[in-house]
Amino acid sequence: MSCLPCHRGDPLPDGRLETSRHQTIYLAIFHPVENVRLQVNGQDLLELGYQSGPRFKKIFDLLLERKLAGDLRSKKEEIAFLLSSSPPTVEEGRS
Repeated sequence: MSCLPCHRGDPLPDGRLETSRHQTIYLAIFHPVENVRLQVNGQDLLELGYQSGPRFKKIFDLLLERKLAGDLRSKKEEIAFLLSSSPPTVEEGRS
């Protein structure tokens, strides 16, 4: 049985429990975590080929959501997840 009605408690292949987006939001609101910070910063995004702009906020929000869910534990994992889920566009790569 789970603390949230929507959580089935199904284990993922690596042993972690499956979490949904609204579970992550629920936990962030009702079980605040102190000192959770991304290790990737704006300079890292520029070096990876992203153009600065409104997309940076979306990228940081996505990374923070996954970090709060416990999926990202290191800078290397943050970068790998970012490049696989939201790579720089062709236009960004040319800048």
